[in-house]
Amino acid sequence: MLLCGYIAYYLATNYKRFYFTKGTFTGALTFSNEGILLKHQFIPYGEIQQIQFTHHDFLGKYNKTSVFNPSVSIGVSNQIKITLKNQEMHSHNFQMQHDYELFRAFPYLNKSKTSYLWKQNSI
Repeated sequence: MLLCGYIAYYLATNYKRFYFTKGTFTGALTFSNEGILLKHQFIPYGEIQQIQFTHHDFLGKYNKTSVFNPSVSIGVSNQIKITLKNQEMHSHNFQMQHDYELFRAFPYLNKSKTSYLWKQNSI
């Protein structure tokens, strides 16, 4: 009886639990008029062949995949892959605090005529 009560409580409250990832997140991803600051490296738009964004995850996003897993994301399932014109690749994960943060980068990319893709995969 006690076990059934615990299971019912867990299932009823699991929808508001966060999924936490071990480790420390460092660095920053910043878009400007001249290029991208990725961690501590500046990449001018003129050197970029293509940028690919994967996922659209943000802090607080409801993401129910299993009864046993927490359903609220901490927004770290985003990835940026930058292919340079010399075929060098840079791939990094990043966190978004809000749903609209990635949209702030698109005007910079459009203005510099930098090719980009956005693949919104399910997590």
